[in-house]
Amino acid sequence: MANIETLKRTLRQKATAIGTPLSDEQYCAGFELFVQGSGWVIYQDFIIPQLSKLLMPLFSSQAHVSVLEIGPGPKSVLGHLPGSLRRKIKRYTAFEPNIVFATAMDEWLCSNPEGEPPFPCLDRCPKLHRVPFSLKGHMEGNAADGPHEIDEKYDVILFCHSMYGLNPKAKFIERALEMLVEQAEEAMVAVFHRDGLAFGRLVCHRTASFPTAEIGVPNNDDALDKFASFVAGFGLQDTEQDEATKIDWRETCRDLGRRSEAQPSHLFFSAPDRMVAFTRHSTALPELTAEVPAVETVQVKNWEARLCHPASVVRPTEIRQSKNEEAGLALVRTSLVVAEAGCKAGDIVRKSIEAGVTVPLGARPSTGAGLWLQGGIGHLARLYGLTCDAIVGVVAVSVKTSQVLCIGDVPNEHCPIGAVRPENQMDLLWAARGAGTNIGIIISVTFRAFAAPTYLVRDWVVPLRDDQDAQLQLASFDESLACKLPANCSADAYLYWEDGGTHLGVTLFECFTPGDGLKPLSSLSLPMAAVGGSDQSLKTMDGVEVFDADMYVSRMHGGHGGSKTSSFKRCLFLKDIREPNVTEILVRAIRTRPSALCYLHLLHGGGAVDSVAIDATAFGCRGWQYACIVTGVWSRSDDRTETARDVVQWVYRVAADLLPLSCGVYSADLGPDPRDMILAAKAFGPNLRRLACLKQAADPANVLAYTCPLPKASAAQKLIILVTGKCGAGKDYCANVWVSAFTNATQRHLVARAVSISEATKRGYAVATGADLERLLSDRVYKEQHRSKLTEFFQDQVRQRPRLPEEHFLDVVHNAVGVDVLLITGMRDEAPVATLSHLVPASRVLEVYIRTSDEIRKVRRQGGGDNNDSHSTVLDHSPSLVFENDQTGDEKAKRFAENYLLPFFGDELQRLAEMVGRVSDFPCPGIEFHHILNIAQQPNGLALCASLLQSHFRGDWNNVDMIACCEAGGFVFAPVLASRVDVPLALIREEGKLPPPTVSVSRSASHISASATASKLSKRTRIEISSETIPRGASVVIVDDVLATGNTLLAILRLLEKVGVCTDRIRIIVVAEFPDHHGRGLLRKHGFGRVDIQSLLVFDGA
Repeated sequence: MANIETLKRTLRQKATAIGTPLSDEQYCAGFELFVQGSGWVIYQDFIIPQLSKLLMPLFSSQAHVSVLEIGPGPKSVLGHLPGSLRRKIKRYTAFEPNIVFATAMDEWLCSNPEGEPPFPCLDRCPKLHRVPFSLKGHMEGNAADGPHEIDEKYDVILFCHSMYGLNPKAKFIERALEMLVEQAEEAMVAVFHRDGLAFGRLVCHRTASFPTAEIGVPNNDDALDKFASFVAGFGLQDTEQDEATKIDWRETCRDLGRRSEAQPSHLFFSAPDRMVAFTRHSTALPELTAEVPAVETVQVKNWEARLCHPASVVRPTEIRQSKNEEAGLALVRTSLVVAEAGCKAGDIVRKSIEAGVTVPLGARPSTGAGLWLQGGIGHLARLYGLTCDAIVGVVAVSVKTSQVLCIGDVPNEHCPIGAVRPENQMDLLWAARGAGTNIGIIISVTFRAFAAPTYLVRDWVVPLRDDQDAQLQLASFDESLACKLPANCSADAYLYWEDGGTHLGVTLFECFTPGDGLKPLSSLSLPMAAVGGSDQSLKTMDGVEVFDADMYVSRMHGGHGGSKTSSFKRCLFLKDIREPNVTEILVRAIRTRPSALCYLHLLHGGGAVDSVAIDATAFGCRGWQYACIVTGVWSRSDDRTETARDVVQWVYRVAADLLPLSCGVYSADLGPDPRDMILAAKAFGPNLRRLACLKQAADPANVLAYTCPLPKASAAQKLIILVTGKCGAGKDYCANVWVSAFTNATQRHLVARAVSISEATKRGYAVATGADLERLLSDRVYKEQHRSKLTEFFQDQVRQRPRLPEEHFLDVVHNAVGVDVLLITGMRDEAPVATLSHLVPASRVLEVYIRTSDEIRKVRRQGGGDNNDSHSTVLDHSPSLVFENDQTGDEKAKRFAENYLLPFFGDELQRLAEMVGRVSDFPCPGIEFHHILNIAQQPNGLALCASLLQSHFRGDWNNVDMIACCEAGGFVFAPVLASRVDVPLALIREEGKLPPPTVSVSRSASHISASATASKLSKRTRIEISSETIPRGASVVIVDDVLATGNTLLAILRLLEKVGVCTDRIRIIVVAEFPDHHGRGLLRKHGFGRVDIQSLLVFDGA
């Protein structure tokens, strides 16, 4: 699939001469094709969200904002911002030279029959200049308009795909920067443009990219004629010669466009998009280069960095502590190695082996600190562990305070003068060991040294006959060789294409430390070696020489080591390469490679890597046997071509196929590309949340933005809504309506997203069966045809991996970086809140069950059968909410969101949460205690809590006969509520404190009481209730302070059963819930799963 720029060049080459400029009408016709269908997706998924995110700080800090927009078209993209932002715009000016667009824009600004105008709070009429934006302040207009004097200043100046005719572009940005309000620090110029734009020596304030954007155009002659002229930038006449060019252009579009089975009537072209923002400081590069020398001739190694057109490359000079050739390296007491910024792996190994020691580094001598700090996987990993495991100290510059920080065990002579030890240095050291690039600017790293080994290396290649043979040989490599090796040995495998076929290459590394003696494994113990290798290929190497031993450096494709190639890699961790689904993906990846040089490297793990606890370092991905490095390679001369883009897309596609079958992702390769977000969610295992909090504390402004992306640690609690129901009930439709409701919520600035949890299953099913993934995701009829087989596939997967539903749930949640409200469809779990909420204890989890008639469902499914849908209308659990989706249109769904979902973000709930005290190490060390009863000790606390209990109750208080409460926590909150709703109390106390007749049951102690009590005998008590307090058949609401383990509520429910209260007449509402303790699961396990449970607040911990 060609991109728009390639198509433009090709179309212009096909033309015999440059035609006439496009008329305003022709331009409009072409523009319409770019903002429909997939073109509108670019606006919906990238431009509008990024613009909202970019403008939010500025709009939040000012009472009113002035905006200048260049080339808005028929409608401004600003009209799609949330209403709360649009109301801040008090002054709006635009330049739109296209008369057709300007006329439509004028009508759109002044009258909006659908409701309020797009900018409802303007102080004066908007200004619309029907002339091009100029570098001069005085711009000539037409006869009717006269000249245009531009001497006003603005808070925001926006170019949204409107720089195509403005050259030189950097000069126009500089002119716009001169027009920014000087008093507003956040004032900015925002540019959206096709990828590949360069701005000279202007320094960007913010950037974002959308590399997967596509433009779709109908595959018919009329549409292609308009599209081709718009892309080429000029029109054709009705001459015979131009008619021939038109035909040629159509064929060019059809040859270069991508076809999709899901939309067979359209052609698609790659259209990567980029956002770049500038501030008044963007012209201040000379101030930086006056302090730090600029390097004009240096060749940036990373091809991605080169293509980003850096404004400057600088080389700091003050950090170095020595000026000799080995600057930045020191050996301390033969047990520590100190490496400073600028050192490479080869430098460290070369100097350390002189003293007989080494550091377990990666496999390439040219790699720097980025790899050590994010893992460091090499041939000593099985013997000594990862590079980051050997880190004992670091010196870093804080990007928050500019202080030099000395963290961990750093030798005194290597601590810079004036360096400080931060209070949280152990947390920062933990983060540095696996995610160090995210916490500060690292000046030096102190490693624990190990005995330098001698290596025995041999390799061999096995030609593979076909796909089946490839799978058998991979399984044999793992089972017969790799799995049987001792920790001092490792075996790497390579899958690659050469000489017309697939090959499996194997390199075996045997490491021997001084005193061990060289005792190589015999060929008899290496069953695969007999196929293509022998003892004669055995080589003895030291730590420097072994850098060249990897097959991709020395042997594969003639050796990649000295060739002028560029590469792109992503690495995933695999437990078992013998699994058929895994081997099938690996073999198919080589078969579908877009470049002959692409390969897969399976780097052997296990051993010492697994001996480190998952939470001992930030590197939380342990327990894997292979690091699968998906490597795309192409000639450096193809860096800016379709070949490079196709290879990168191939790497991401293979990574996406492997992701559901992997046990983690290597963070060292990941960056700000949005395609990395889904991979980054699995980069740190269970350590992700802790790491995100440390990142927020150490780098609150995200200065280190090009590191592995981490979710933003938001102060606001995430709301996760599980949208469930039978097939055809309208789950996806309702979820999308509710996303809009949250996004448009006035003054809330919420980020909402709807995702399907079944996408991972569909992806795996497509891999296993060859089904069309794109159609499974977007074509309802096609999906219905595969539904029963999809269900069987998922059930088979769960039989093999019982925790697969939990893995899918966590993947979806972790991928929702920066999202406040996550709506998940496609759930198959019974009682999902009870079974899943403990996995995300810091978030509030709700289930909204969509209910509708079978007739409506059948129509929506276009006649599809029920398959595995249960015909029973009775659920075995109580969903949080039920929505009757029995009307056309979205009004009912909107009202539902306003009445039942948006209140969870109310200010009063936030005030209540702030009244909860937090006490560390109480009632015993290691527990952070949430003092719920502290609410009663705050001014107006009890009244606020009772008011919220009353208003958030999902039932009807008029139908409630009794409120039951148990001492002590329930006695604090229930009486105030009972007084408000005029419902009598049923008191539950410890046995012996109520007069007879009473009924009692046994109660296990809560987790807090059990932690505070030394005697095991006292961990069970009995509670009682008067046997005559609650009449039979009464409707009862249980009010308590906390739901944690569920022990107290379980005892209360059993007690109410004993006095004759039916389970379906009982509801529970608590002030605070702690999902980490599985309280809902306990109640469901004991038969109370259908009891409705509500909680005002949700907390992690105790």
